[in-house]
Amino acid sequence: MQFLPCEGTVRRHIVGGLAALWLLSSCGAWHQGSAGVDDYARYRSFRTAPTLESKLAHCWSYLQEDGGGFRRELHTWLQQHEPRYFRESWNSRPKLRRYLSVLAEGPHSAQVARRLEELRLRAQEVVIADAEFFAHAQRLEDRLAAAERGRSDFTRELSLWVAQLAGHKRWGSRTSELPHELIYHFRLSKPYGRCRGDVCEKNLTLEYAIPHDSKLVPREAIYDVKLYLEGGGVVAAQLRGPGLFDRVGEATQLRASSMNDSLARAESIGFAVQLVAASLQSVMPAATCKRDAIGEVVLVRECDGQRVEMVVGLDASDDDRIDFFPVNSVEAQ
Repeated sequence: MQFLPCEGTVRRHIVGGLAALWLLSSCGAWHQGSAGVDDYARYRSFRTAPTLESKLAHCWSYLQEDGGGFRRELHTWLQQHEPRYFRESWNSRPKLRRYLSVLAEGPHSAQVARRLEELRLRAQEVVIADAEFFAHAQRLEDRLAAAERGRSDFTRELSLWVAQLAGHKRWGSRTSELPHELIYHFRLSKPYGRCRGDVCEKNLTLEYAIPHDSKLVPREAIYDVKLYLEGGGVVAAQLRGPGLFDRVGEATQLRASSMNDSLARAESIGFAVQLVAASLQSVMPAATCKRDAIGEVVLVRECDGQRVEMVVGLDASDDDRIDFFPVNSVEAQ
């Protein structure tokens, strides 16, 4: 009896035989066509590149090798897109550097290298200019800060003297019996106070500056702290100086003031009154100690047996002053 092979076995033999015949007949053709497969792979890398820069890189790499079936297409594409990429990179150092990394020997690589150097030198000049600008700005800022400190030191120092002298209630006591803070401020802080006869005196010069015509104008506030003695006891005190209230106004409102400008001087006196009133508030509050001011006396406080008067100098030879004395005593002159 003769057995026929099953249908599946026959099919496998047929397919296997055909495959063997195909391999034998196409072995040489495979080697000839392998170059075409590699060429397409390189072309496909160009086509599927996600960015313009990566496309340029793959395109340039493809064109640097001999042959290739897609050479004409990629050459045309490069001529269309490389000049635009070059122009867009012209003012950007990062983009120019990327151009050279993508197209190291590209059509415009020499120009890109020169442009990079030009931008580097310009950036260096800008850095130098910026450094000089910021150095100048820092110097100006330092001067403005110093001027501000000078003005603040002047007004704070004057305010402290007003508060300390007004806080002294024991008129007639010796200088050694003054409050410790006042003794230290007068005798032990520079410039040191000194006593001659019936007057103890401390001469102060405080420097500051105010802006004027786009410049900082240096100024000086000169005033004296005086303690008047009688029988060895302190019977009156005084702060006085030429144009003292003008100096306060300048330091407060940052504007020049002088005896010759009546409006500016009136405004300066107003600021000086505000400063002195604020300095007196803790020891001679306005609610209980304020009194009427008349004529050249622009501020008066009186309570607890003590009186403080703020007196405006009427001309350049007459000092502005703040007088401190017990009630019913002769005012210091």
